[in-house]
Amino acid sequence: MDLKREMKSPITKFNPLQIPLEDVLEATNNFDDKNVIGHGGLGKVYQGRMFRSEKWVKIAAPRFDRKHKHAIEFLREISALSSLKHENIVSLIGFCDEKDEKVIIIKRESKGSLEMHLSKPNLTWNQRLRISIGVAHALSYIHNEGSLIHLNINSSTMLLDNKFEPKLSGFEYSINHSVHRMDEVLYTEAFGTKGYMDPEIGKTGGVTHKSDIYSFGVILLEIIIGRKSFIPNADDKFLVTLAKFKNEKEELLKLIEPSLYSQMGQKSCKTYLLTALFCLKDERVQRPDMKYIVNELENALELQMPYEPPHPSLIRTKLEDPTSQLSHLKISLADITLATNNFSDEYSIFKTTQYHLYRAEIEVWDKENFASIEEKNISEWSKKHTNVIIKRLLPTEDKQGEDVFFTDIIMLTTCKHRNIATLLGICDEGPEKILIVEDAFNGYLVSYLNNKKDKSILTWEKRLKICLDVAYGLKYLQHEMEDQNTVINRYISPFSIALDENFRAKIVDFGSSVFFPPNLDALYFCFSSNNPLYVDPEYKKSGKLKRASDVYSFGLVLFEMFCGRLARDEMYMTENKDGLAYVARQCFLKGTFMQIIDPLFKTKGPNKDSIDTFTKIAIWCLAENQDHRPSMKVVNESRRGRA
Repeated sequence: MDLKREMKSPITKFNPLQIPLEDVLEATNNFDDKNVIGHGGLGKVYQGRMFRSEKWVKIAAPRFDRKHKHAIEFLREISALSSLKHENIVSLIGFCDEKDEKVIIIKRESKGSLEMHLSKPNLTWNQRLRISIGVAHALSYIHNEGSLIHLNINSSTMLLDNKFEPKLSGFEYSINHSVHRMDEVLYTEAFGTKGYMDPEIGKTGGVTHKSDIYSFGVILLEIIIGRKSFIPNADDKFLVTLAKFKNEKEELLKLIEPSLYSQMGQKSCKTYLLTALFCLKDERVQRPDMKYIVNELENALELQMPYEPPHPSLIRTKLEDPTSQLSHLKISLADITLATNNFSDEYSIFKTTQYHLYRAEIEVWDKENFASIEEKNISEWSKKHTNVIIKRLLPTEDKQGEDVFFTDIIMLTTCKHRNIATLLGICDEGPEKILIVEDAFNGYLVSYLNNKKDKSILTWEKRLKICLDVAYGLKYLQHEMEDQNTVINRYISPFSIALDENFRAKIVDFGSSVFFPPNLDALYFCFSSNNPLYVDPEYKKSGKLKRASDVYSFGLVLFEMFCGRLARDEMYMTENKDGLAYVARQCFLKGTFMQIIDPLFKTKGPNKDSIDTFTKIAIWCLAENQDHRPSMKVVNESRRGRA
């Protein structure tokens, strides 16, 4: 776009997007420094809330510095964001141009910028691939349909929503460029971010769409290597220079953080790196266009898929397919509401802030048939009325409940073991997300440990048997599944252990579970838990998830069974915020385990050898360092041999 014409372009044509300064001041608390969430070359960015379209919206408000005149940049951003409509481009809410204040108001993305997450271990390779593809789609769109060159591509202008979906921002330097003349050099003021700028700008004094492609290549390197493109005080300040040097020496893979590299399929990694290096060619004519880049990155994701667990969207597709092996699990909401008398409290057995549990009788396929699903035609199956547990997930604003629902389905239909609950039914109608599993005739372990049920029923022998059942289930998940897969449950606790009519324990909650591909030792995965006391402390600190993470949770359950109380019992929490885990470690150091044993066993209970073996295994599992804990194979052998 001709700059003189651009300066004369009246901003009045965007009047419908005007927002009064009064509203902006109210939303940002008069531009309070406490609300500053970023600094750009043109000014500060503020966060706030604004009432728009009859609802409250979280906003980000870049405020152009009043000391300098930024009329052109201001107009460019408004013009670009008002005309571009794409799922990977930030949403413009409006702007304020009043009393020398120039403010752009966009929807605030909850995860901040990509720059904030580059070195974080909990951003997985799969997520990094999907972020790269999302940004590539946005750039392809603005180049080919928006007729724009962005000229401000860097990791701080890539924003991430609550699901780590990327949103491209920072259009204040963008310029129009006809799609039919994309390779024509446009002579314009040189600007950009150090570490991202196309080196050809210095030679020609102008830009093309290939300038964006160079900058995007830098982003790809940042994403796979996990560091910023420019680190002022580092020995290797510029990432591109370092990467090209290492590539010539065939040592580029060494720059990738080992824990991230361990998640990658080799073909996926190679395709991604070759695409990045292709973008970074010194001469523009040698760089690819965005359509080619999108294709290659999607190919890299496809090559990665054999190393990834099933995606929840695949499960939804199977549920909607009448020929799918999951279609037999569908149960209507009408049947469930009838069975529970519209979710009446008389059928309720347990409630949390995430879900409600009900026990009711409903018609389902006979679970004895489930073992032979591959061998027997469903038309030959029999149905029967039977007692079941109905898990009704509560809706959440960020739709996290949906992810939990579909993850539960993936795991419960994949994991087949006598100590893992059988999924008997699914309801996915509108906002309702409901799972139906086999009956827990004797309830959940939590009900005994919080004294809602008669704890004396749980003799020492029964407690040992329950612990062994859970250990068998975990051993299966970690060492005995088909295709050498591993599942990390991430939520082993009394809340996730059901007891059948024979007090056999079954692990029932898999909504937070994660698949480990074969031969993978660790996975960096975002920490999230509503019961942090049960979470591996090393995982909490570093995001490094291992098989040993479930071993820790199991160790805490062992001590709960030993003490007859929940880990969060007030008597433990008053002593330390880590509850029972802290108390158990102190008792180990002092040799005073008998002081915390369930009072039911103080006078008449297990013999000393049984107690010594039990507590030795429990404290071993509860080690703070992941590498100091036993495997579930070792736990099973120890328990079976001596306890």
